[in-house]
Amino acid sequence: MWFLWTALMLCGPALGQTADRVFAEVGEQVLLASDVQLERELSRLDQGPLPLWRPARAPAEDRLIEAAIVRQLAGDVSVFQPPDADVNARLEEMRARFPTREAWQGFLEPRGLTEASLRQVLRRRMAVERYLTRAIQLSPDDEAGWLAAYQAVLDAGRQRVRVRMIPVEGT
Repeated sequence: MWFLWTALMLCGPALGQTADRVFAEVGEQVLLASDVQLERELSRLDQGPLPLWRPARAPAEDRLIEAAIVRQLAGDVSVFQPPDADVNARLEEMRARFPTREAWQGFLEPRGLTEASLRQVLRRRMAVERYLTRAIQLSPDDEAGWLAAYQAVLDAGRQRVRVRMIPVEGT
């Protein structure tokens, strides 16, 4: 079995497969380079109701790590899980940004996404938003105040959740 795994690892890239790179571990969640690219694109298409997803606020890598910390804090508590109808509505809002069904598929397919996998990404984003809405009792309209409270939540979360950055070889 070990030999087969080793052979696949050595031959995979030679067979034209693209390897993804782990850039961080947050708790038990692994964050990949492809997640960063997707976050860059989603931040333009799905900013959500809270300022945490805004591209100007922080780089995509930081937003992903922060969101993973918040997901660890939220755990599997059902109150933070968005209803299917809300996730579907958010997916429809995103889809409506594309002029045709073909354009929508042209967004999904090169990224290796399906509507089901994108729905899961949106579900995770919305769980973060639901947790933060309960944890931060300020209106996101008061962006400076909300972001200061968000930073306090993150600072407390970083004390409880292990974050490990994975260095890129050669740097």
